[in-house]
Amino acid sequence: MMLKNYGKLLLDFVASLDVPYFYEPSFKLTAGSLLSDRYLLILYLPALKMGKQQLIYRLASLLNMPTAYRDVISEQVLGVRELLISFDGQDDTSVCKFYVENKISSVGSETQQAFKAFKWQLDSPNVRMIDHYYLPPVTSRADILSGIKRLSGGRETQGLNAVKALFSLSAELTLTELFYMEVEGQTDEGPDAQGRSSYDLRFYDAEIELHKVMPVITSIATYFAVPEAAIEQLLAADKNKHFGHLSSGIGRDGKEFVTFYYGVQAA
Repeated sequence: MMLKNYGKLLLDFVASLDVPYFYEPSFKLTAGSLLSDRYLLILYLPALKMGKQQLIYRLASLLNMPTAYRDVISEQVLGVRELLISFDGQDDTSVCKFYVENKISSVGSETQQAFKAFKWQLDSPNVRMIDHYYLPPVTSRADILSGIKRLSGGRETQGLNAVKALFSLSAELTLTELFYMEVEGQTDEGPDAQGRSSYDLRFYDAEIELHKVMPVITSIATYFAVPEAAIEQLLAADKNKHFGHLSSGIGRDGKEFVTFYYGVQAA
């Protein structure tokens, strides 16, 4: 049986909507693996010529979305201006995720939820997860590093080392510009029993060109036994684009991962 090319189907559908949107590629490094068929879309919903709920129902049909998610998202999307959709191509286990943004006040002393993300396997929609993205109160870069180490069970991970190096390249960024989020997973039965924990940290405002981040990337690739040549081939045409944000942590398989986002552009 030939598998559907969901990534292309999604891109073609969004292009047909004739609304402003942003496209952001990424690649994920983990033990012995480089996953590069990945991207994030940010759709500007006020320009839609159809209703927001109609959009969700059409996307749900296209992407084999679980019915329970379709109904919840179609209600929650009514009050938002942007919809974030990510595609993660992994052969027969490709994954899609819809992020619904929550309104947040100025960051203060309390943890706030920034996004609720609905995630499922495209060819096995019964395999699904809800991720909650939180903005924890941080008062220094040391607080961020402490949070990362806590999420990694106290380990000196590749993600932690990468953040330290990226901090050196972005010394002028404020804590608000860094926009540090922690991620908590939840299954239908409750909190994620697999022990997944991760975080996301934004660096776009530093306007760091990707070639300046290459030593960090290649060091992590070497650790994960990913050939440097594969990284060079992937990014050969993109090294002058801006590095965007880093996502890292411990996956549900118990293995560390580091994901690099870059080069967001209007489409």
